[in-house]
Amino acid sequence: MYQTQKFEYFESEIVEKINKELSYETTGKLPANLMTNAERKFVNGIIRTIKPKKILEIGVAAGGGSALILNSIKDFDNSKLYSIDYSKYYFADSTKECGHFVYDHFNNLTNKWELYTGGVAAKFIEKIGGNIDLCILDTMHLLPGEILDFLMVLPFLKKNATVILHDVILSHFDPFYYPMSSCNMLFSSLKGEKYTIEYDNDRNLFCGITNIGAVRLDDDILDRVTDYFYLLTNPWSYMPTEEDFFYIKKIFSKYYNYNVNELFNSIISFFKIKDKENNSIIEKNYTQLNNKIDEINIQLNNKIKENKNWIRLFGIYNNKYYIYVYILCIRITLKITKIAWWIPVKKWRDNFRNKFNTDQTRPDQTRPDQTRPDLIFIYVAITYVFIIIQNIKNYNLCCNTILQHRFFILNI
Repeated sequence: MYQTQKFEYFESEIVEKINKELSYETTGKLPANLMTNAERKFVNGIIRTIKPKKILEIGVAAGGGSALILNSIKDFDNSKLYSIDYSKYYFADSTKECGHFVYDHFNNLTNKWELYTGGVAAKFIEKIGGNIDLCILDTMHLLPGEILDFLMVLPFLKKNATVILHDVILSHFDPFYYPMSSCNMLFSSLKGEKYTIEYDNDRNLFCGITNIGAVRLDDDILDRVTDYFYLLTNPWSYMPTEEDFFYIKKIFSKYYNYNVNELFNSIISFFKIKDKENNSIIEKNYTQLNNKIDEINIQLNNKIKENKNWIRLFGIYNNKYYIYVYILCIRITLKITKIAWWIPVKKWRDNFRNKFNTDQTRPDQTRPDQTRPDLIFIYVAITYVFIIIQNIKNYNLCCNTILQHRFFILNI
């Protein structure tokens, strides 16, 4: 059952005071906290209402969410935040450590904070311990993602604990990168009282709910754990490492029954085979792509040679713009207007140009002086003057063209 208790309006002044800092762009692209104003107030309102002693946050990034939570509990005696992130460094800027925003802007609140980085939740959860009142999940948004995160920490949640999930309808905002949202699956499946925002000015509502939701878990949540394991049979978008599986299996074998563990092992085996098949397909496609690139490379090189007319040993050819002189397979290109510039007599110069414009002149308009032997002599003489000047220049240009082409293909 979905309810709107207007948590976002409860003591929202706490968020108003820090909103400017939470919206601070840590990389020039992303704000420190990726929630909307209403979503921040929703989280704050739940914390201020249930007054949790022990909060677990999975997914830290820059630390904007951690800063929000710490400000919400700063006047609660004995309340503490435990945060876990798989990465040691901020995903949007590898030069900054995960959670750096808290140390940079709210260092005075770090006495109420413990941060664990460099592994899955199962690696640290026993050290953190049980009796967790509130759990906030905001990690991959792709399977296995938040579903696996939830199963790793479920045995450590207090009875009727509250779970907050961000980006529950992310697939509708970004279907290309998030075609199947683990957050949406988990939020839809969890049994308990569910809460959403009444209205969000910064995001459109979808089916009456916004992009964040909370669940106050039912008493018998552990009795339904098999249902949540079955969510993992949906297609995975990434494969955890063997080290990750070591810590996950260690927790599962200790806190879940044999049948559930067998189900999980079967799921892992299935997706490992699928992952191997997918990698094989990718490798095959990569090989085919490389072969195609090589084929195109050869074709283009042949085309360059063909366009350069390397099969011609000697000769002079022309169109109305250029004269092409071939000496031992090397083509020298001379621009007609540039050659004409060297002819001292205007009449001869004009006749020289007109000689190459035969495609624009009908045969009956051709004057006798356009084919005079003296002009042919001038044409040949001037052409050979330019041969020595242009030879090295054009040969180098040809070499550079081929090298640039090869560099382009290499970078593809």
